[in-house]
Amino acid sequence: MNNFIFAFFTLFTTLSFGGTNDSIPEFYKLGLILNGNVGIQNSGNYNFTNSNSQVQGQDLLGTVGQSGELGLEFLFLFKNGLAIKGDIHNSRLLGSDKRGSQLQLDGSWHGTGKSIGIGYHALVRDSGSYFFLSTNLSFGSFTSKWNFSNNDGYPKFGDFVIGPESQESFISNNYYLDINILAGFPLIKHRSTFINYSFSIGYRQSVHSSNWTREVTNERINNLNNTLMMGWYVKFSLGIGFISKT
Repeated sequence: MNNFIFAFFTLFTTLSFGGTNDSIPEFYKLGLILNGNVGIQNSGNYNFTNSNSQVQGQDLLGTVGQSGELGLEFLFLFKNGLAIKGDIHNSRLLGSDKRGSQLQLDGSWHGTGKSIGIGYHALVRDSGSYFFLSTNLSFGSFTSKWNFSNNDGYPKFGDFVIGPESQESFISNNYYLDINILAGFPLIKHRSTFINYSFSIGYRQSVHSSNWTREVTNERINNLNNTLMMGWYVKFSLGIGFISKT
């Protein structure tokens, strides 16, 4: 994490002081890029404390692990290098998951998030082609949801008993910071509109611990550790853009 933050601010400083206006074509006054993206994330819910490590149902939590992610994002680009970025995304654990030693309990996880942030960009022209680079720091909210299907017995999620032959859903909400680096390759052919494809990598870190609630009643689940949402992601994007010429 520390190495990632160091690399982010190194790149930000390089763009801010090394990426002068000479590297940004003068005929761009304002830009907008809309992307659809697909990727992999490795973020999930982590035990915030270990005080309840022996409680039945605590082993249902842990690292969600790798999951697929689909999303939409926009970037407003200004001539002075300022970038405003927003996104919505949906993540889903591929297949079902059996948590801990409670083999009678099948679990499926998915998460939804949205964020808005600010950053710096540079659009460089080289031999008739263009290369776009942007660094962004965003603030967002993320909702994790576990759906459990009980096949037998009386397993617990904290102090909540999941009855036999039943299904239950539990939700946890986190606010988070998102550090993102995006590299794009806009296909600009002397027109105001263009096709853009890009690659991005980032890291999400929640800024507070969160409890779990039962979805149907919104009641808090007690005797269960609070969690943090954190992890990296990689995304590939394809979209359209618009530029305003001076």
